[in-house]
Amino acid sequence: MKNILKFSGIITALMLVTSIAVSAQPGQGRGPHGGHGHWRSDSCRVQLMVDDLAKELSLSDKQRKEIEEIHYAHISEVQKLHKEYESKNDCVGERNAHIQLKEKMDAEVKKVLDKEQQTLYDEFMKERRGPHDKHCGPGK
Repeated sequence: MKNILKFSGIITALMLVTSIAVSAQPGQGRGPHGGHGHWRSDSCRVQLMVDDLAKELSLSDKQRKEIEEIHYAHISEVQKLHKEYESKNDCVGERNAHIQLKEKMDAEVKKVLDKEQQTLYDEFMKERRGPHDKHCGPGK
């Protein structure tokens, strides 16, 4: 009887450890596309961002199209950046390059907007990027 209880305890412990290990695998419970932090595809994220901007800034169809193109170009530049820094051990350099790309994209988007929309854009992005963004600027 003692052997059966020991065996049952061991099996239960193994099942528990296995279930914990399986549930801790990357991509589990992280949205429809799986993976750590990747809830949506790039094109889906662009569409959602442009949809939100269109609502908040009352974008014309022309502005919407131009901003969409800017965002797709930005994604392409970020992908190139990742490849460039993949083999380097330069986190600070990559972070600074990301900041420059973000600032470049913001400047390009603002060129498409009128003065009122630019102000609304700044407010929208400050809210969207959250308090973390304050600490990620150049020289901070």
